[in-house]
Amino acid sequence: MNIREAGGIDPQDNIVDLLPKLQGMISSFSSADVAYAAYVFDYIAGVDGGSKLKGFAVALAEQYAKNFAEWLGYVFMSRANMMRRSKAIAGTEEGLASWVEHLPDIMERKASPKIQSYIPASSRFLDFKVLDRLSKKVLDTLKADWNNGLVTSRTAASLADLPLAFNWLTHRYEMKGDRKTFRNRRELTDMGFIWDRRSKVWFTKNLDSDVIKDIPQAVKVTTSPTPVISISLKEWFFGDWLPKNIDRFSKVFNDYGRGEGVPYYFFFTVHGTDVDVTFRRNIKTIREAVAELKLRYGNQKDRDGWMDALRIYGQLQHASGKGAIHKVDEANNLEHTHGAMMEHFPPGVRSWYPRFLDFKYTAHPLQMVKMIRAEDLRMVVKEMLPENARRQRLTPPKLDHRTPKGLALEISSQPGKSNKRKLLLEVKKNHPREYPEVVHNLLEKGLGSIIPVDDLA
Repeated sequence: MNIREAGGIDPQDNIVDLLPKLQGMISSFSSADVAYAAYVFDYIAGVDGGSKLKGFAVALAEQYAKNFAEWLGYVFMSRANMMRRSKAIAGTEEGLASWVEHLPDIMERKASPKIQSYIPASSRFLDFKVLDRLSKKVLDTLKADWNNGLVTSRTAASLADLPLAFNWLTHRYEMKGDRKTFRNRRELTDMGFIWDRRSKVWFTKNLDSDVIKDIPQAVKVTTSPTPVISISLKEWFFGDWLPKNIDRFSKVFNDYGRGEGVPYYFFFTVHGTDVDVTFRRNIKTIREAVAELKLRYGNQKDRDGWMDALRIYGQLQHASGKGAIHKVDEANNLEHTHGAMMEHFPPGVRSWYPRFLDFKYTAHPLQMVKMIRAEDLRMVVKEMLPENARRQRLTPPKLDHRTPKGLALEISSQPGKSNKRKLLLEVKKNHPREYPEVVHNLLEKGLGSIIPVDDLA
């Protein structure tokens, strides 16, 4: 849309009178045009302080601040959802997996039932206040399934393994009380077996046809058959119970075990006797992303400026009036200094912003005007630019529009190491004078791995 489509103008109109109509179109301009125009108009407003001009400059700055806040929101979502497997995450994953693997030993009192015994004490991903209750709930369910026959291992086939024998001294059929008979105590009672507490055996005087049908070895009791070893607790746990219940661990820990504000989801899987626990981020809102980044960077050295970015994000959201351009300036200064977040900018912004920052610091106002693509906006800005602007620069003065810091920023904003290395080689070829300082800037950003070894000397 152009000015004529917005309402029409007379070619003889004063250029300043076009500003109110143009101001209503600001939101339709590209973010690049808004950025270039905002800085040029801020310069013009400082020279010619007309109210319409100042109002238009403020409107541009406010739109720029709004755009920048949206970019940072995109950055925060991207960064917060990046999977960075820190020692704390690895320790918590491995600890939870170990606790599940030890559940059979815990039932037999061979290992500690406390989840806290398996994970780092400093882990912020779990709610330590509920872990004891959670552990008890899991163990109670496991014991009930083991003892009460709520699993497939308690089938008629297990009765075939019971150690049935005829006692010639007591003249009765007996089974020694052990874990196998305990698991089948209800079936034994239904078959007419009685528990002898003193001798600790199950016995019956007679074996009817139903018993012989359910306990095939009953027909051989007089031959003293060798008992068949029953399935062990650990075999039953890993072979039957855990594969059927592994998803319940994910649900229980996600619903009840996570620490407050933790945006991770726990996923439990089992392969044979090995349990794996993996963290997956599920951050869906900027608010959740901000909370995650505060947790991640709030208590450590903020080398990449993430806590400053979070602070500036809040300021940009509420930027208005004359202060809007200053909030944008602060955001740009942070990005020009650190640059770590540029890699996560929306692709459509990342493609032009590093070069824009160099222009912002080094170019003539007129040269910045030439970068504006919207014809109406470029025409108005150019007409309002003072004559002496052709002989002035925005600070600091430079002969070249590319600075080592800006070039390093553009390299660091590329996704992936291969793209960073590719652009670094282009910079070495096209900007040999700035290249040594570019290398220095990249080293400060922790990107030494992309620099050729010969250039590190």
